[in-house]
Amino acid sequence: MPLLLEKHPATMVHRGLMKANVFHSPGVAGLEEKPIPRAGFGEAVIEVRLASICGSDIHIVRGEYPVRPGLTLGHEGVGVIHELGPGVEGYRVGQRVLVGATTPCGQCEPCLSGRRSQCGGPLGGWKLGNTMDGMQAEYALIPHAQANLAPIPDALSDEQVLLLADTASAGFAAAESGKIRLGDNVAVFAQGPVGVFAV
Repeated sequence: MPLLLEKHPATMVHRGLMKANVFHSPGVAGLEEKPIPRAGFGEAVIEVRLASICGSDIHIVRGEYPVRPGLTLGHEGVGVIHELGPGVEGYRVGQRVLVGATTPCGQCEPCLSGRRSQCGGPLGGWKLGNTMDGMQAEYALIPHAQANLAPIPDALSDEQVLLLADTASAGFAAAESGKIRLGDNVAVFAQGPVGVFAV
């Protein structure tokens, strides 16, 4: 389900503020003003154009998955690069990008072993909207930007690529992990969005 935020008044941006969907406690979340983040070394700030509401976000709001109060929700988003920190190369301000839902560092033992979703330890790879502010905001800080941004071809719309950040890749990964080959017969239970992508 896409989340569209009405664009901020220019006066908010001049004051360094943005709108964000913020979690406070089970059942209590909503739009409020927060400072626009700044990019540090290896980071990027994205002006978010489209973000989704994932089932994980719903579990957080229901209190079924604990996060800190004041956290900006969301880990699936498309945007335009607003600011690049030192050490990020091959990207430019104004470039449209897809942000990966898990944002691994690429340097720890799990990352170097090909288990990037376990960056830093079990469940460590999922940072956006979990252990750091996420994508349901007008601007989002992206860690390890070199490895966690993907340029979007002009021929594709934001809507066409949004679900590749997490939902589609989870379905594809399930098929790959199951070592499914062309011509195999399989059954996919629970035809939610991830199951549909697995098919």
